[in-house]
Amino acid sequence: MSLTKMGLLVPSEQMNSCLDGFAALAVPLPGWKMVTLRCKDTIVEGNWNRQIGSYEMVEPYLSRFPEGVTRNFADSQNLIANRRLTAKLEPTEAQELLDRSYAIIILTKRFANIGQITLREVVPAASQQLVQSVEMIQQSGFNAIGKDKVELKPLTRDDMPYLAIELKSSTPPNMIGKYFDLPGLVFLNMSTSVSDGIWVYSAKLILRPDARLIAANSKARQLLAANAN
Repeated sequence: MSLTKMGLLVPSEQMNSCLDGFAALAVPLPGWKMVTLRCKDTIVEGNWNRQIGSYEMVEPYLSRFPEGVTRNFADSQNLIANRRLTAKLEPTEAQELLDRSYAIIILTKRFANIGQITLREVVPAASQQLVQSVEMIQQSGFNAIGKDKVELKPLTRDDMPYLAIELKSSTPPNMIGKYFDLPGLVFLNMSTSVSDGIWVYSAKLILRPDARLIAANSKARQLLAANAN
């Protein structure tokens, strides 16, 4: 796996798939009000709250939901409906990942004027441990992996440093989706409170690792290959 290039699903296409799922949930239920909508992974979910009438009054209308929608009453006041997304999405060709400073500048410029954005840098423990393990092996002159309990594990996508992104905005997904189409950006979920029209978008932007981490990952692969021979 390359640490500097990555092909991922296109965020705007994922959001469009979520919107298609929401449309399947948008069924009017007399006496009930849709409260929230949420899309995460491959599932869309809607929540309704009873306003007037009895619990039994809504039951005949549940057949209005299209095939594939699961309905469950959390209690006599709340109905939850969900559906699995069916769109077949393909990843892009591998694109060069952005370094930390440039990524922050781009994200701030894109989103600062259309909502409240929060960025948080995350360095998974596996990244830090890999660097420490490789340096320990090099300093101690170990001839074999696993000796003295030093373990090596090359990085996976989930081990890469990233920026955690949360955006709160009144701009709906069909208008904002393209803003998320950046190299290394992974769409996580989006939700809205129907009453106020505020959308909350969550994503992470995988960063280009620094030279030290790239070197450690390369060395780990070399050592593991040598140890296997």
